[in-house]
Amino acid sequence: MVIAIPDTPAGMQLGWLLGLLNGPPEAITTAEVRPHFAASFLLQVPAGTVVALLSQFARDQAPLSVVGLTETPTSVTAVVETRKQTRFRIALQVTTPPLISGLLFSGPAPDDDPAVKTWEQLGPRLSAVAPRVRAVIAELDGDRCRPVHALGADEAMPLGSAFKLYVLGALAEKIRRGEAGWDDLLAIADERKSLPSGVLQNRTAGETLSLRAFATNMISISDNTATDHLLHFVGRQAVETQQAAFGHGRPTLNIPFLTTRELFILKLGASDRERAAYVTAGPDERRRLLADDYATRPLPSLASAIAWEAPRAIADLEWFASPMDLCRAHRGLRAFGETVLSVLSMNPGLVVDKKMFPFVGFKGGSEPGVLVLSWLLRRADDRWFAVSIGFADEQKAIDPDGALYLSLATVQLTGRVP
Repeated sequence: MVIAIPDTPAGMQLGWLLGLLNGPPEAITTAEVRPHFAASFLLQVPAGTVVALLSQFARDQAPLSVVGLTETPTSVTAVVETRKQTRFRIALQVTTPPLISGLLFSGPAPDDDPAVKTWEQLGPRLSAVAPRVRAVIAELDGDRCRPVHALGADEAMPLGSAFKLYVLGALAEKIRRGEAGWDDLLAIADERKSLPSGVLQNRTAGETLSLRAFATNMISISDNTATDHLLHFVGRQAVETQQAAFGHGRPTLNIPFLTTRELFILKLGASDRERAAYVTAGPDERRRLLADDYATRPLPSLASAIAWEAPRAIADLEWFASPMDLCRAHRGLRAFGETVLSVLSMNPGLVVDKKMFPFVGFKGGSEPGVLVLSWLLRRADDRWFAVSIGFADEQKAIDPDGALYLSLATVQLTGRVP
């Protein structure tokens, strides 16, 4: 079905914008862009920035086709479908004379996509994103996770930073036992610093933050340095024990439980021979290697992490859990109460409908070849759900556009579970 663009001032500017995005990349220039935008807009967003943003969107998503449209006398919102079969919204406002005074690209927008409304539609689409895809929508029913829709939900997958849920659990348990408090201070130590993501690696050694602040940084911005400080604070064995306490099906997969610094050293600093020796070693030998061989090795350079684009040993050298394991971890974290729930809800991961889900807790994880998204959700009818989705490809990085689009569609489907 062809959607006609209205012959209104806003519609004409939308037609120009879509023509620009679908046209040759070299046509997106400041000379082309500047005459279409109001001076008030360009004061906030310079023409060069507009060009950069439009060019990036065109490279990633074009060609675009309009599949839905709403309008007012001074605005138009178009739902567009991209070449990757994902949908976005483009909201455009005009002033007088008819120049663009507001422009917002929002997405993904699977709520406007009839092709991802049911699990029968979603399952095959999810499976096509990567060679290995594992997913579950599960309801937290009393003291168990009850699967509603599942795709290899009991099969372990690489987690990326989603492993930090277990570190948060071990910290919350230590505090529950009265051995620490959320407002207790912990000092930054150079030997505990890791590579980004995060910001605490830039803090001065000796500076102190509360355990609450470390936990918030670890979950909300996936701060690796915060994670390693907390992992050392509670102790490696405590995190290993917490896996079993949460009901991890195969906790031995993560023994010894690596810090992010150790993972970076093994993946970016060790030789292929050294990495293989670690992977094939048993738990006791791995502990010895970490203590004797890797504890004093320097952290790899930030440049080496930035240049890291291809998957490295994601089937052997990672943190691992199944989607159902993550559901059980969310269930266990929920039982710790308000402070833990507050930490989990700082970053929703994607734009989730707060009317549908008044509480959204989230932790994701990624590295080349790995993408994991895991939510704890309280629906408006006070039913609790966990949604966990993992994508893995040992040959190439995951295309985030399709993965995030379908993951959000899975969350939205959770809102319609009877």
